[in-house]
Amino acid sequence: LMGVFRGDGDECQVSIEGKGPVGSLTAISTHDGKVRARVINPFLYDAKSVPEVVGNTGVVRVVRSNPLAKAPYTGVTPIQTGEIGEDLTHYLLTSEQ
Repeated sequence: LMGVFRGDGDECQVSIEGKGPVGSLTAISTHDGKVRARVINPFLYDAKSVPEVVGNTGVVRVVRSNPLAKAPYTGVTPIQTGEIGEDLTHYLLTSEQ
């Protein structure tokens, strides 16, 4: 949702770079709702919760790019809980004002 309804050619990349066993998770979305994603270690069979695999330390990194801009906008906040929704909420509250 962070990348949808933006201008033509805009992209939004969200990376959760936690210290948990999953490694980093990265999703890239386009203005028209197309998404591709990558997880460093997708083979976690005994995972009980998201914070357990993401970790509760690391960073949330968001890169917004627009073809008309000279450089992409990058915002970074620390991971708060390891719950992706909560950590993205924290990012939006503290980084993009």
